[in-house]
Amino acid sequence: MSTELPIYSIVAMATVTASLIAACIAFVNLTLTKELKNSEFRQAWINSLRDDLSIFFLLVQEHLREQVKNSMHTTNTQKK
Repeated sequence: MSTELPIYSIVAMATVTASLIAACIAFVNLTLTKELKNSEFRQAWINSLRDDLSIFFLLVQEHLREQVKNSMHTTNTQKK
């Protein structure tokens, strides 16, 4: 009884092994690409939030300045 494998069996095993390795590499690549895209979306969201908050705080600051200005004007007018 021979213990050697026929050549077509070796070729078949090599093909299956190569396809499994390629599938693993493709899966890792897919996962990394997805994570990178999520990071890009998250960074864009953070940048947008910063822009919106800076506008909001600027408007609040302008509103408070106007309130202080009006209250000072009202106080000065009442003293006279």
